[in-house]
Amino acid sequence: MQLNFIDWPSFKDIVLEGGTTLAEYCAQYAAVQTNWVYTLAAFIAIATLLIKKNKKWYWYVFIMLYMIMSVTSVGMHTANYGEFQPGVLTTKLLASYVDMSFTELVAWSGVCCFAFEFYQKADEKKKRNIFLIGVTAIMLIVIGVLTYEVFVLHDRPLYIGGGGAPMDGKTGGLSLAEFGCFLTALPVIYLLVSNFKKMTSTEKILFILIIFTFLVAFIITSLWGDNEINTFILGNIHGHSIWHILGGLAELEVVFWVHQRETNKKMAELKAKDKEIEELNNKLAQMRVESLISSAKEICGLKFICTKFEGISPASLRIMGDHIKFTAQDAIALLASVNEDKVSVLVVCGINALKEGAHAGKIVKEIAAMAGGSGGGRPDSAMGGANPEMIDDALASAAEIVETLLINK
Repeated sequence: MQLNFIDWPSFKDIVLEGGTTLAEYCAQYAAVQTNWVYTLAAFIAIATLLIKKNKKWYWYVFIMLYMIMSVTSVGMHTANYGEFQPGVLTTKLLASYVDMSFTELVAWSGVCCFAFEFYQKADEKKKRNIFLIGVTAIMLIVIGVLTYEVFVLHDRPLYIGGGGAPMDGKTGGLSLAEFGCFLTALPVIYLLVSNFKKMTSTEKILFILIIFTFLVAFIITSLWGDNEINTFILGNIHGHSIWHILGGLAELEVVFWVHQRETNKKMAELKAKDKEIEELNNKLAQMRVESLISSAKEICGLKFICTKFEGISPASLRIMGDHIKFTAQDAIALLASVNEDKVSVLVVCGINALKEGAHAGKIVKEIAAMAGGSGGGRPDSAMGGANPEMIDDALASAAEIVETLLINK
């Protein structure tokens, strides 16, 4: 089977009305169509931020600038390259200026957003402000150079690569303004390196992926330029269209990173609260232990503590039991807690109580069985479950059960 491909390079020799080549027409058409990837990605990004109830205003500004850039880019790629005349302020040149200005603003706002993310503490505001001033200075210089090119020179001669006359629609190349976007975004590398250890593994991977995506897009548009159609891997590719597609992908990667960072932050806050609650439960348990020990009954020469709580978790119950076990070594404690229609029963025995034949596992087994549940465990500590409707009767008989077990040890 013979494979036949369209001879794209020959399209450069076909000149349409107005001076635009067929190759340029196809290239710009591809750029316009792929440009809507920016717009679609922006809508998805905004929707994601709203659904996740993200309240950080600066990310919304970043996405809105991205959306505006997608519109200005359509205008730039729709304008006619064929009308280009050095030294004349053409529609194409003006559209290019608007498009590149917003591209620069997107790069600037993205870096600023990451700076706001990483420098949120009060003692980091000065460092953040210095960083923002530096990035803003770069952005203003780039837009200043672009403004000089367009409105003073009426040309964009400061091209890197491409090999042909700038803005002629034949060879493309990388303009100084486009390179300026790269310079503006470069401080993101500093943010990554200086804050790398503060991020979770998922955040690190996503952040590196964002930088990689933008870098690949930048390299592609640098090598293939703004306007060329090139044969690439048995197919035909318009370099600038790939820039649009990768740019939209990176936009979504940024939003996913923001969401992941917010999720990790909330999880960290929950863990901190759980730790705080645990510490408070420990203090509360210690206070309750002192009260329980002082009011303990005596059975067979040992202290017997029996009480029921409401809403105490099994973990908190164990904390209280451990406090009793180590504080009153001659005590047997039976602690029950009703929590969301479930009953946890804990029995602990101090070291001296163990010497007298006390066995927490046997005691909790008897009490839980009487309350319609089951349980068992070690001699010094054991847990079980019970029926909420039967636990009161079981606790009322607990002293008698413990005494019987001690006598029949």
